[in-house]
Amino acid sequence: MGKTLSRFIIEATIIAGSISIFTGIALKLVHIASVYTPRLLGLAPADFLGFGAACFLFSIALTGRRILKHMELALRSENNRNY
Repeated sequence: MGKTLSRFIIEATIIAGSISIFTGIALKLVHIASVYTPRLLGLAPADFLGFGAACFLFSIALTGRRILKHMELALRSENNRNY
């Protein structure tokens, strides 16, 4: 079964969110272990964690929408078979 565009977007946002959260955790560990506040591309660890959370929330919303669409199609086909 081939991947649809929505599935590709879901997987891409999950990967981007995971990388962002791991980067934020690594920067926070460097901040705890050292004297200076590390910045990557001008972003603080909290910025990376916030972006990761936004990516995961977007992927959850898109997955829920996709599931509801499939359930609606299954319900329609079942109703058509009963008539």
